[in-house]
Amino acid sequence: MPGRLGHQVLGQVLLSGSSDVAIAAASVAVAAATRQRDVVTQVAISTVVPALAVRSLLQKQEDRIRKLADALAEHEQQLVTREEQLARCAAGVRQLDQVDAQATIRNLQAENRDLRARNAKLSASHHHSERPRHRRRRRRS
Repeated sequence: MPGRLGHQVLGQVLLSGSSDVAIAAASVAVAAATRQRDVVTQVAISTVVPALAVRSLLQKQEDRIRKLADALAEHEQQLVTREEQLARCAAGVRQLDQVDAQATIRNLQAENRDLRARNAKLSASHHHSERPRHRRRRRRS
């Protein structure tokens, strides 16, 4: 049972987030409590080495996750910034569209006034050129 107890103690130490030094010390303490030198070596080899390897892998994964989280946060901030820029651009386009629409309306109104004036002139000249025409009757011979 002492070997299993050592594994259990080391498992708890690992789960509690202890450092590599604490894990090694716990494994040696458990093995030393049995007073068997071969057990100390076996515990160190069979428990501490894999525990340190697992801890190293976990640390690398944590670092990788932290870097990914930082990159994600940076990308999210860039997205927010770009969305704000897009909103400002859209507002500017709407404003330009309104200005363009107003200018187009003014141009069309001016053109309409010009056409009405031309129409009035043409109507006036048409009415003046219309003189009553008297048809002469031909004499019958």
